Amino acid sequence: MSALKPFLFILFAICFCSCSKTELIHVNNKENELHVKAFDFLDKQDLENAFRYFAKAKDVYRVQGNRLMVAKCLIRMAIISTDKGDHYGGQETLIEAFSYLNKSDTAHAVYIASCLHTMGLTAMHLKNFDQAIRYLEESITYAKNNSSIIVTKNSIANAYRDK
Repeated sequence: MSALKPFLFILFAICFCSCSKTELIHVNNKENELHVKAFDFLDKQDLENAFRYFAKAKDVYRVQGNRLMVAKCLIRMAIISTDKGDHYGGQETLIEAFSYLNKSDTAHAVYIASCLHTMGLTAMHLKNFDQAIRYLEESITYAKNNSSIIVTKNSIANAYRDK
């Protein structure tokens, strides 16, 4: 019987790992489906359903521990909130997105820039122009391409104009 213990342990470990892997694959398929569906709704300008599906995809990413994808979903949700006129809700969602981003990870830079730019635009809508300018100027430090920098500089000019 003692000779069977290592064999049974190995068999149990193989079964356990197999079950975990199958569950993970299922979660990955669900996550991809939810994220794709969110973009389908966004393309159709169905913002309520797009928001709902980004929230569902975010929850799956959170379970998986995929911080970048959680942040990306939150940024999309914040943009939708802001576009619908919920500027305070958009700000809260962006602040949550920041908590999932790593400033020292270059793969996160473009999303940090997007988050800061959106925070700047939200602050402009709330007539807080000085804060908007600070967010927008900081977003330039994370911008990866000239078109992002030009758009952000244009937003800064608009903030100064509206101030």
